[in-house]
Formats: sequence, structure tokens, C-alpha cells
Amino acid sequence: MIDRLAGALADLAVRRRRWVLALGILVPLAGLYPAFTVGSDDAYEIWFLDSDPALRAYEAFHDRFGNDELLLLTFEPEGGTIFTPEALASLDRVTAHLEGHPDLGRILSPVNHERLHGEEDEITLVRAVPPAPRTEADLVASRARLLDDPVARRTVVFHEGAVAGVLAEIVYRPGNDDYRKALLADLDAFLAAERERGFAYDLMGGSVLDAEVFRKSRGDILRETPLVIAVLGLVLLLTTRNLAATLAPLGVVGAAVVSARWVMALVGWQDNSMLVMMPLIVLAIGVADSVHIVLRFLRYREEGVDPPDAARRTAVTLFRPCFVTTFTTALGFLALLTTSLAPLRQLGVMAAVGVTFALVYSLLPLISALSYVTVRPKHRDWSSTWLPGLVGRLPGFTRRRRGVILAATALTTLVAVAGIPRVQVEANAIELFAEDDPVRVVTQRMERQAGGFGSLEVVIDAGAEGGILEPEVLAAMADLGAFLETQPLVSAATSIVDPLREMNRAMHDDDPAMAVVPDNRPLAAQYLLLYELAGGAEDLDAFLDRTRAHARVSARTRVGSSSEYRDLQEAVLAFAEDRFPAGVEVNYTGIVTLYRNMGDYLIRSQIRSFLFALLFITLTLAITFRSPRMGLLSLIPNVWPIALTVGVMGWFGIWLEPATAMVAAVAIGIAVDDSVHFLSAYLEARGEGHDRVDAATRAFALSGRAIVLTTVILLAGFGVLLTSSFLPYTRFAFLCGLAVALALVGDLLVLPAVLFLGRARRS
Repeated sequence: MIDRLAGALADLAVRRRRWVLALGILVPLAGLYPAFTVGSDDAYEIWFLDSDPALRAYEAFHDRFGNDELLLLTFEPEGGTIFTPEALASLDRVTAHLEGHPDLGRILSPVNHERLHGEEDEITLVRAVPPAPRTEADLVASRARLLDDPVARRTVVFHEGAVAGVLAEIVYRPGNDDYRKALLADLDAFLAAERERGFAYDLMGGSVLDAEVFRKSRGDILRETPLVIAVLGLVLLLTTRNLAATLAPLGVVGAAVVSARWVMALVGWQDNSMLVMMPLIVLAIGVADSVHIVLRFLRYREEGVDPPDAARRTAVTLFRPCFVTTFTTALGFLALLTTSLAPLRQLGVMAAVGVTFALVYSLLPLISALSYVTVRPKHRDWSSTWLPGLVGRLPGFTRRRRGVILAATALTTLVAVAGIPRVQVEANAIELFAEDDPVRVVTQRMERQAGGFGSLEVVIDAGAEGGILEPEVLAAMADLGAFLETQPLVSAATSIVDPLREMNRAMHDDDPAMAVVPDNRPLAAQYLLLYELAGGAEDLDAFLDRTRAHARVSARTRVGSSSEYRDLQEAVLAFAEDRFPAGVEVNYTGIVTLYRNMGDYLIRSQIRSFLFALLFITLTLAITFRSPRMGLLSLIPNVWPIALTVGVMGWFGIWLEPATAMVAAVAIGIAVDDSVHFLSAYLEARGEGHDRVDAATRAFALSGRAIVLTTVILLAGFGVLLTSSFLPYTRFAFLCGLAVALALVGDLLVLPAVLFLGRARRS
């Protein structure tokens, strides 16, 4: 059936070459506009599937308490204190702008910070900093009030007044990230005006980091894509010394990228830090089939075959290996559908679509175009050049040294397998940036100045209406807050305990010693009512639901790794189990929880996607070669490079993160391609009656040059990515390049050694 399909497509490409070539040009042209106008979405929500339990719990938290996503602004005046008229005036402007923004909720700032004051039977909220104009006495009093307030020292004023912090809660609007982009653009413009006045503000938050990750990743891709094209073209030109053999593969992969981006636009997917990699991946990988086709066509032309017949013979001969290599590569990418991270799934689908388009354009428009090439290349004795000469000597070498080659393969596999358990899983946003990257520098400086901007949300379910106000529950929440603030990642913990303490203090003539939680439920309920009447309703709603059955303890965290987040969460649960009364349920959620879950997802993604790809690629090869034995044999030189690559990750401390998590599945899909071409030529020769040595020699003659060339092209493509300033891309490129280089060794040495070993046992 495959042979009949190959013949039909070859006839179509040659006999209807005008129409096929016209469609091959018009379709990518029609897709240019949608391909280049795909939107982008860099919000944290895109990483998680809609069915993710952690995401659903996080959304339920939003419904009950509002948002926990923070923006942190820090301000360190040159004079060493924020308590000057000029510095406070700047904070006034910034705070007023934030309070007037529709996409921001609660704003905490030194100039709007309020503290409870009790006088006789009246409780009022009084601002620590009076409005402008401010006298020198006002500045001295404001400093004393803020630095004397434990809540203010944890949230809005730091280092004895040398640094001001402004916290802004972003309003949660699910399903649309455009408002975050507009918000950040507005704040950047506003803060730029303040900086021009001489007031240096830093801005950071989860949304800022997400935007910077996408900006850097997309910027690197846009900058490096032309470089990849130039490098691929140069490699092809220097190797083939034929302009048509250079331009045709580039045209094929260019059309494939545009077509895949068009499909992406049609299904409504938007660019993210993973999906933007698709064009480079397709450029580097999709070029392989067209290179094999062009080189085989040129070989037929050198032998004197006329262009249409040479094109048709090329299509028929290479249809099966090209189809199988594309299918196995697509399977490697589609294995990413087994992951629990949405961007990896999307990248897997779109990369599979891209390489499929590359196959279609190679077998139809490219064949049609080649049938018009009337110039006959000069016959060259390729065996006399260094590369084919070297490849031609390999069969004899591998036959003589097969035992040494296989022993070395086994030994390196054992060493690699020993390194695999050492692979660490991390999802740390700040580690995506180089140490000298401004984003990383600013984030670390702000964390030293004012703490973090992430959040671990501990949700307390008392199990009954009003249960949160029970004294033992409130005391446990107070202890939990104190415990959280002893943890390395946590810079501050806030809960309903804070206003209750302040109420108790205010009701006892502002005695600091009375800043403790009430010891009975009716008093706590009365304090909350008075606090609400004094103007603190917004704070209550943010930390306590109306039934008084649920409350949150919000821990503001620094940027950490998955393992650090996991340790923090386990510590919280262990503390809660010992401290909270029976019947009270304690759970955690928040952005920290989502990012911590990414670590677990990455482990499962690496294992499941690789096993999926391995299983289905094995079945595909067994069916293709009509022999389970050949299918299994073909995997030996391809599983070996993956084992070594993952082992290198463990031995050299390369983390498993979203970009590197897909290396195993993708690399095996790529690595198997050249094995298919080699085995196809080998089995073809065996079918003609050649013995194993002659068949291997013939396979090297027919496919060896193309195998080396496609490997060089892949290495060149991945090599360009090594220049990226975005660390996940450099790690991905290094690991994929390593796997591809090892796969070349496997195809040229290990696979023939396995075949010759079988012969040796029969002799």
C-alpha cells in the first residue's frame, strides 16, 4: 500500500507539476499574514490544564478571597530616608495612580497605611502619614508611627525608613491576559516619569517576570531565526556546492513554518515562551527529508537520468524512509501530549504539524520543482572526497572493531544510567535569567530590600459558621503566622489575626503589650464589627469570608525553586497538623503552589513522554521493516544517545525544567530518522542479494553523506540557540545537540556493529 501511495504521489508531483508547484507557493503566501499576527499570552495560568485540581483550587480561592497576585514597587531615595517632603510627594503620586487604576485592588503604601487608634469608646483608623503639605514635625511623627507599627515594618517601610515598599493586588480576570499587559505598560510609563523627576523605582511581580520571560524568549527567537536560516544555507551550500540544493530545502522548511503558524492561528493558540520555539525547531529538523531528496535527485541526474524521471524515482525511492522519519519525529513531539503542562502540549502538537508540512512540501512541491531542473550537475567522484571516503571506510572498521564498539556502548550506558537519578527537578523563574541579567539583578535587589512578591496561601476551614473566631483557632493562626515568618522563603505573613491584635491594643489605650488575639469568640466578633465600621471592611473581606468559617493566612514569599516550595508546604502542613484543633482543615494554594506542582509535572512529563515515544516508535519501525527484530535493533543506537544525554544532565547538574523536560521524547524522534534511512538502504541492498558487509557498505554509500549532512545541519541549528541569553533555550539546544551528535555515532558505528555482531555469530 505504501509503495502504491508513493507511486501515486510521485505521478501527481511530476505530471501535475504546475498545479502542485502553484499550490505549494500559494498556500504559504496565504498564511503569511495570520502566521505573523498570532497574539501572545504569557500569564501563569497558561501553564496548567483547565482540569488541573490545583488550578481549580486556586480559582475557588479567588472566588472566596479575591486575588493574591501582587506587584511590588520599591523606592530607595538618594538621601537615605523616605521621610522627606519630596520623597513622600512622589509616593503620594504613585499611590494615587495605583489606587485609580481599574485593574488594581488593594494598595498598601507608606502614605496610605492606617493604624487603629482608640480614644475613650471610639475606634478610628488613622493614617500614619498626614496629607501634604507636611511640616518637619509631621515627618518626624510619621517616621515614628510607621517604624513603631509591626504591620507597616513588614509591608511598606523597610531598613529603618531607608526603603519604601508599595504593594498592589492585581484584579483577577480569568481567560484574558491583555489587561495585565496594558497594566504593566501603563505603570512602566508612569514610573518612567517619576524616574525623570529623580525618583528611582523598581517594579516586579509574577506578571512582570512572566512578561520578561516571554519578551526575552520571543526576542531571542526573532533575532536568531534569520541566523539559523543563514547558517543552514551556508552549511548546505558548502556541502552540496549547488545553489538549488541549498535554496530548495530552505524553501520547504520556510513554507512549513508559515503553514504551521497558520494552523496555530486557526485553532486560536497564542505564542508563549514554549510555542515561540516551534519555528526554530521545524527549521532545524524539517530540513532533513528535503536534503535527502535533493541529494538523491542530484545523484540520479549525475547518472544521466532526465529531470522528470529523476524526480519521480527520487520520490518513489525515498517516500517510505521520509514518511517513517517524519512519522517518528512527529510521534516524539506528540508524546508531549502526555504531559500536564499546556504549553508543552501545544509545542508538541505544532512541531508535529510543522514537520508534517515539511514532509508534504518535500514530497510534492519540491519534487515538482526538481522536475524542472534541466541543468545536469557535473559528475563528481564523491568517494574520493574526505567525507564520503571516511564514511566509506566505516563498514570495515566497525566489522573489525564491533566488540570494542559494543563494549564501549555498554560501559557508557552504565555510567549514564548511574547519573539519571541525580537529575534534579526545578521550576525557578529567576533561574531562567543569567546572573547578570537586569531582571535577575533587580529581583534579587528588591527581595533584599523589601521581601518577596509571591504568595503561599494557607486556607483554614473551621468546619462551621463562625468557627474561625474560636480562640483556639485564632491562636493557632497566630502561631502559624509566626512560624511562617521563620521560614527562609517567607518575608511576611498576614491574616485576620493582625487587625484583631490591633483592635485589642486600641481598646486597651494603645498598650503594645495588649496586641494579642482575643481570648473569647464574642469579643472577637465584636472587634471585627468595630473594625468594619471604622473602615476596614476591605481588609476583612480579603482574609475572612462572610460566614466566618474560612480564613486565609497569606505568606509573601521570595522567588524559590520547586524543592524549596515543596519543603515550605510540607513544613506548613506538619505544623498545622500539630497545632490546629481537631476538625479544622488546613490546605494551601496560591501561585507558589502552582509553580511547585510544575516540578512534579516535569518528572512525569519526562518519563511518560519518553516511554510513549519509545513504544510507538518501536512499533512503527517494526511495521515499517516488517520485522520486530529490526525494529528493536534500530532502537539500540537511538536509546543509547538519550540515556547518555539524560545522564549528562544528572552528572553536570542541568536541571529538569520545562524546556529540558521535552528533550528525551523529542531527541529520540529526531535521532531515529537517520537510522531509518540507513536501514532502508541496508534492507534494500539485502533484498538485492548482497551479504551483510556489502549491504552495509552500500547503505553507507547511498545514505552516509546525507546522514552526516543532516546531522551537521541539526547541530548548526541547535548551535545558534546556544548564543541565546535565555537559559532554557541554551540548555535545550545543548542537550538536543548532544543527543543528535551521539545519534550520529550510533548510526555510523553502533548500528553497523550490531548488524555485524549478528553475522559474526552465524559465521
